[in-house]
Amino acid sequence: MKKMLLALCFVSAVLACATPPQDSSNPMDINAALQFVSSEIATHLPEGAKIAVLNVAGAPTEALANYMLNEIVDVLVSTGKFTLLDRDKTNKAMINTEIGYQQITGEVNEDNQVRIGENLGAQIIITCMLEDIGDYYRIRLRSLEIQGRKMIAARSVNMKSTDKVLARALEFAALIPGKPEIPALSYSKTGFSNTRYLNISWKKAPKATAYYVYIAESPVQPLNPTLTEKNTSCKVEVREKRKQYIWIQATNSTGGSPLSEMAISNPNY
Repeated sequence: MKKMLLALCFVSAVLACATPPQDSSNPMDINAALQFVSSEIATHLPEGAKIAVLNVAGAPTEALANYMLNEIVDVLVSTGKFTLLDRDKTNKAMINTEIGYQQITGEVNEDNQVRIGENLGAQIIITCMLEDIGDYYRIRLRSLEIQGRKMIAARSVNMKSTDKVLARALEFAALIPGKPEIPALSYSKTGFSNTRYLNISWKKAPKATAYYVYIAESPVQPLNPTLTEKNTSCKVEVREKRKQYIWIQATNSTGGSPLSEMAISNPNY
């Protein structure tokens, strides 16, 4: 009887010393928060699923977005239960689905999420959102089954606004140029051959020292800019009766801004 009582006391002591489960309402540092929310999501995902982790909407920099994405992937891989699709392939799929690598920190609508997943051959896509709540940040992780567009699981966790990784990202983000507004478009014809030109102009973006101009004949952002301009306008020769898609990105020595909204010339063609 004494041995049984001693055994029960030992078990009780072990349980009392055990680490209590994390409370998602209490702000954590970024690594603990990502570990918590990713582990929670993993418990709801079917074993053997092909998973693509897409983006972190609301992240102040791409570097922080990629850091968070890699941490989420590492947690899911560590379970040994899923097939995680390559990040490079995921980024390329985002580019080929009118999203663009620069938009990795932007919100992606469900239609585009599904298209990206289909391009990758994924069965489940995971997206993340970082929200500034005031006294802390909120990380929201969601998983969507592509077939049937069924939401499998969603989990949220609070993150300390004083987290060092976040603080460095916010300091860096303050140096990055602001997002340009959608460019204005017009046409002109000059020269003996009556050549047609597309005139592109935009407002100056805060902290910008130059601008990348992306021009394509399909709604897919080119990998490399068509032009680099120090002023806020340019003129390019274009073909008659062809639709052009245009994006502007502000740059400086720190890095590049998010892309402007896409402008479309000749929308009726």
